[in-house]
Amino acid sequence: MITDTRAEFRTVAEKFSAYRTQHLAPGTKEDAKAQEVEVLLSELAMLDRSIVENSNLASTNSETKMELDIQSIIEKDPHGALAKAMAARPVLRQSSTAYTTPKLFPEKVQGILNRLQTDTTSFYYKAHRVTKLLRTLPGWEKFDSKQILIVRNQLIEHTGQGSNNRELWSFGFATGVGPKLRAFAVGTEPPSHTDEGYVPNRDSFLAALSSCL
Repeated sequence: MITDTRAEFRTVAEKFSAYRTQHLAPGTKEDAKAQEVEVLLSELAMLDRSIVENSNLASTNSETKMELDIQSIIEKDPHGALAKAMAARPVLRQSSTAYTTPKLFPEKVQGILNRLQTDTTSFYYKAHRVTKLLRTLPGWEKFDSKQILIVRNQLIEHTGQGSNNRELWSFGFATGVGPKLRAFAVGTEPPSHTDEGYVPNRDSFLAALSSCL
């Protein structure tokens, strides 16, 4: 089970509102951008709640199916990357078929997974937008959220371009870290970019916001 961080997002939003009042003149372009950031932070809090709830539901409903999927893949390629990863981290439970073969899941679970995919992708787009806006505001020019940028840019928006070899779409969720985008790589080359999981990415983003505030 993973937990949401609505309270943490609310705290960040309140502190950022105080920053806007103290440092930005009303009616300026910077103030307008800061107002958009406040709206986005509120939306991120709502998305976080939905992602956590549906991730926990998906993990509960699909745990047996995920274990069977993993075992099947390992049996087909016992010396492959997944087999090695599972041997090193036996607690990992990762769905391999959530969106490649959705009909394998009951209709109710399909709905949960669809909502989870939609909200997770939306979270990264909105968090990326927050990052871009903040970098144009006084005192935030060096704001950085590496994990958010990797997922949004390399695993959603610009996949398969340049040195990026994460072109095949896959979506899963792992115990303790939540949803993961493009969780599976194809071929023998190591993945150029890796999603560490929604929870560590979200927490890193919140930590970066809090440190600047």
